[in-house]
Amino acid sequence: MGNKGFSLIEVLIAMSILTVGILAVVSMQSTALKVQSRNKLSAQMQNIGQEIVERILSNASDDQTLLSYSGIKTNDTSTKPATSPANRDFDDFRTVLSKYPGAWAEINVTNTRPFPVSVIVHWVDGSFNHKLEFNTYILPH
Repeated sequence: MGNKGFSLIEVLIAMSILTVGILAVVSMQSTALKVQSRNKLSAQMQNIGQEIVERILSNASDDQTLLSYSGIKTNDTSTKPATSPANRDFDDFRTVLSKYPGAWAEINVTNTRPFPVSVIVHWVDGSFNHKLEFNTYILPH
């Protein structure tokens, strides 16, 4: 008579342990998806930053053209260069970056040969601000 409810208690304990285990797996899956999303966005920003550097490099036909990229901030239309190809690239960069939350880029070129070029890509992921900086030297061709 004393063992009638014993199996029921064992089942309840086993169900509790199983529930905790399932919740842990669901939590890990959710975290993994968030990390994957952040990594994907970071990789996209790396590709965009590299593309900006390559566009500057391919259009750097002379000192003046290269220097026309300096001071660009794609989130500020007052920094749009007056001359091509930098003004066309400004529009292209702005269009591409507008597809991502809070994304924008800034470009700085220092007027010393070889020209140090800095491209910084900014974006927002949730409540976090991120930035990637690309630095190189370019000599006009």
